[in-house]
Amino acid sequence: MPPLSEAFVPTHWDECETMMAQCHQKAAQLSAQGLVCTCSTLYRITDGMPIYVVDVATPESDSDLRRMRPPRQERQPRSRDLPVRQRNAGSLDNSFSRR
Repeated sequence: MPPLSEAFVPTHWDECETMMAQCHQKAAQLSAQGLVCTCSTLYRITDGMPIYVVDVATPESDSDLRRMRPPRQERQPRSRDLPVRQRNAGSLDNSFSRR
């Protein structure tokens, strides 16, 4: 089951506590059914009114988590065929020649 969300939107400031209580009540009902619930409060940008949201997801088993996790990328050994940077022969023994 994919994750779901349910929003509780009060229409007036007087309804905020009622909507928050409904949100937490819904989360408790769904948690009793074995679902994983989180409650969050969002705010509308237009008027600052709160929106109470319940996010619902099914609990995942360890095998599901392992299957969803991308495999770890192993470090590739450096190839010995890469070209070596050429050095000036005079710079190896600290003797420089003027041109």
